[in-house]
Amino acid sequence: ILLKQSLEKLKVYDDISAKLYFDLSTWIDEDGNTPMFSFNPKKRKTDKEEFDKIHKKYFKGYDYAVDIDADDIMVAHRDTAKIKKIFDDFRLPYSLKFSGGKGFHFLIEDKWFNNKIKPKNKVITFGKIAQGIIGGCGLRSINDKKEKGTFDDSIYDDRRIFKLAYSLQNKDGKEYVCLPLTDWQFEHFNLKDMELNNVMMTTKIKERGLLARTHGLTENQLKDNVSIFLKEFK
Repeated sequence: ILLKQSLEKLKVYDDISAKLYFDLSTWIDEDGNTPMFSFNPKKRKTDKEEFDKIHKKYFKGYDYAVDIDADDIMVAHRDTAKIKKIFDDFRLPYSLKFSGGKGFHFLIEDKWFNNKIKPKNKVITFGKIAQGIIGGCGLRSINDKKEKGTFDDSIYDDRRIFKLAYSLQNKDGKEYVCLPLTDWQFEHFNLKDMELNNVMMTTKIKERGLLARTHGLTENQLKDNVSIFLKEFK
């Protein structure tokens, strides 16, 4: 009900191309709830200003994300494949989706990381890991002034948002789906397959919802793999 009300208030139903995002950070107040902003524009602005002053005390978790972008989607695909190989070699519980625009997004949820690591330290650690991956894969930062790369290493802060899986993005007059990809879908990636009509017609139900690869491992094994990965790359 809350989600439906939010979409209605933000007029998402009136714009089929409305971009939907989620927060990489987890915010929890004293009552164990996510702090909410008013839908009233003026009150919402005041709520946000107040939250900005005290937000750090609500900061309880942080997902690890990787954002790869390029004007040529197949260049982004090439570099994404290099990172995917590392994640597969470590057997990490990651998801991989088409961003809806010019690239791909990796995500490892906060629950897979040691809960003894403070969220603010995760932000710093994930930034260091980004540099380790860039170096290890022979990639370049998208912010490299000498030669623009594909890896966006500017996303590691506690206020970062990411595209929501299965949301839509209008690009060049076409609607694309931010689709979580199976290994086969990524290996045989074709931008045309990401168009809304094609996803609806060709993507089987069993291929939807691949929001975390588990490699047939237990939760504890996956957490151990994540810890090993952290030690290796930070």
